[in-house]
Amino acid sequence: MSARFTPLVSFPPGTSGDDVFTATEDDIEGGVLDGLGGNDTLQLLGGGTFDLTKLQSISGIETIQGSDGHDTVILNAEQAAGVITFNGGANPASHWDELQLVGSAFDFTGKTLIGIDRISLQTDGAVLTVGNAETALLASGISSQNDRLVAASVTFTAAEIRQLHRQGIDMVVDAAGTHINLAPITEHLDGDRFEVEAGERVFVDHDRDAALTEDDGLLTLLKVEAPVGLSAPGKLRIDLSGTVALEGGYASGSTLRVGGTDIGMLWDASDSGLSVIFNANATPARVQEILRALTYTMADQVPETSVQQQIVITLTDEGGRRSTSTVRIDQSVLVEPPQLLLSHAAVPELSLGGTLVGLLTARAPGLSGFSYHLLDSAGGRFVLDGDRLLVAAGAKLDFESHPAHEVKVRATAADGTVIDHSFTIAVEDVWDETLVWSDGSVLGTDGNDTLIGTRGRDKLSGGLGDDVLYGKQGHDSLTGGEGRDTFVFDTKPSASTNVDRITDFNGPDDSIFLDNAVFKALGSKGSLTKPAKLGSSKFWKGTKAHDGNDRLIYNPKNGVLTYDPDGTGKAAAVKIAVLSKKLALGAKDFFVI
Repeated sequence: MSARFTPLVSFPPGTSGDDVFTATEDDIEGGVLDGLGGNDTLQLLGGGTFDLTKLQSISGIETIQGSDGHDTVILNAEQAAGVITFNGGANPASHWDELQLVGSAFDFTGKTLIGIDRISLQTDGAVLTVGNAETALLASGISSQNDRLVAASVTFTAAEIRQLHRQGIDMVVDAAGTHINLAPITEHLDGDRFEVEAGERVFVDHDRDAALTEDDGLLTLLKVEAPVGLSAPGKLRIDLSGTVALEGGYASGSTLRVGGTDIGMLWDASDSGLSVIFNANATPARVQEILRALTYTMADQVPETSVQQQIVITLTDEGGRRSTSTVRIDQSVLVEPPQLLLSHAAVPELSLGGTLVGLLTARAPGLSGFSYHLLDSAGGRFVLDGDRLLVAAGAKLDFESHPAHEVKVRATAADGTVIDHSFTIAVEDVWDETLVWSDGSVLGTDGNDTLIGTRGRDKLSGGLGDDVLYGKQGHDSLTGGEGRDTFVFDTKPSASTNVDRITDFNGPDDSIFLDNAVFKALGSKGSLTKPAKLGSSKFWKGTKAHDGNDRLIYNPKNGVLTYDPDGTGKAAAVKIAVLSKKLALGAKDFFVI
């Protein structure tokens, strides 16, 4: 028997004979596959990523047959256990075929692999057991850590063990014993801690004695991070006064040399982080020189309180093994004079009452128990709730008319001491605005707007940008304007009370989203951020449904779009919207959310 899979619907059950089930990468999610008896095959079609873990269940399948294109097959331990043969498909030399294994333990002893290019372990601590060297040498652990390959009947050569380690397999167990690929080891660096002054430049390896070893001798990546978060962050750099040189200076793409030898490229170069991609010349001794040349310059501006800057250094070898060292740089500061601070002094336009602007903090030596009140509320636009500055109820914050407002706050300590300070509150321009209005007319901006109607007869116009329009209830007029616009229907349609008119639908750019909570017969499960394509059999162009599969019918003579829950069945079709006449509409223009 041969059967084709239908998304979200079970395969026809297998028979006692040899069955073949076919599926594309889009056919997998939510299905049920049971081959029953015989030697049954899942035949993949069209190439792509086939995530079998998204099936509800799969059993009784002895062979997975690849397509004539590049195939990535994802499966868990239970699914892999029942498969005897993995075949990459016709002409294996012309395409790449990979098995990605998700889970903790896989036994490939006795399995046949034909035309498979890689077996990739995806879960930390995974164990792969094999019965021959050919299968073993396909294993990769680049995507996982602390993985193990067990081949008890095989004795690998030293070159094969090195190859497996470089493919990311951290532990290899063969007839000769256990062979472990250790992560890079950095001594005299992790845990170092020292104190500096504002503006001082120091070596991250303070004593310049970091020592690096790597059992396989090959390193691929260095990543250094100085997490930003201080009021005045410093600068991460590489000292070039010794053996280290950067051909293009401290900038992305610059060639990195040690003692005149090219060892790689500076991939990222910023004040708060850098990364280096190494080549085959990056021996541990040369990379060690880079570690000793790392510098950090504290900001000239003295922070408000004593701070600690962490520098996190991560090294990765060719097998994907990583080690991390952390250095802490302390900066102590003198006590500052009394201050009144606001944590944030900006708020988006159109913010509702109660929106938090920022938190107030009063600082003064020996004083505590501060309370706060507004001396100037910017015309009633802001209020205080304890130490929280909020947008006042009913305030109309509009960037175009007033891009900033000034407030004045008084902090009073328990002993009566006061600190007064004025703050300028910036009103941030919102380009991609979500507008919900009740006056029946909404005009969007030049950005990507979301326009939401009400119960009445609304007139929504998106203007420029990629806009999203919700007519909601009532007979609404929807105009997307320029850009790639989306028209969302998520309320129950009614010919008498809820039919919208789309004035400028443009098939190549625009889309119509329908909520399957309302339009249940559309079937597909999608979301606003990940909409599902409407099946081609569910759309028909004509005056009415022509078979039992039709759900959306567009009449090109009058532009009416209707929804029919059962096609040519007894249920009546209902009018959803009116579009322009004679549009080249197709199923491709509709999505289910």
